[in-house]
Amino acid sequence: MAHAAAHAARSDKDIRTLGRTRYAVRFYVYNQLGANETATSTLFSAAINSSTGFSVTSFSPGQFLTYQFESFSFIGTGSDTLTFTALDSNASNWVLDDVSIAAVTATPLPAALPLFAGGLAVMGLFGWRRRRLAHAA
Repeated sequence: MAHAAAHAARSDKDIRTLGRTRYAVRFYVYNQLGANETATSTLFSAAINSSTGFSVTSFSPGQFLTYQFESFSFIGTGSDTLTFTALDSNASNWVLDDVSIAAVTATPLPAALPLFAGGLAVMGLFGWRRRRLAHAA
């Protein structure tokens, strides 16, 4: 019985980040074969500093026949390494596209929100005062 040899394809990219800042890694991936593959190890993975952020250990027929959007986040250390690894019987069938890394910014508080909250508080105070005066009379 012949066994298919496992092939590996790996891509490392050193990136500069700001320490303690959250980053998002976004990318599209597909498998040109799209066959039903299962394995005891990872078929495809994305990692930051050897810590896996995304992995595929199996997929159903047709699942990766079109580009699938994937993403994960990490906290920057100042100097990080992004690694994509494909390991299956035909690693060259994995296709990666449109990889982006961007800092995740906090959603700003709308300027009107404190004014709205203050208005609600004043309306509540007036309602409380009106009820208190109605009970006193």
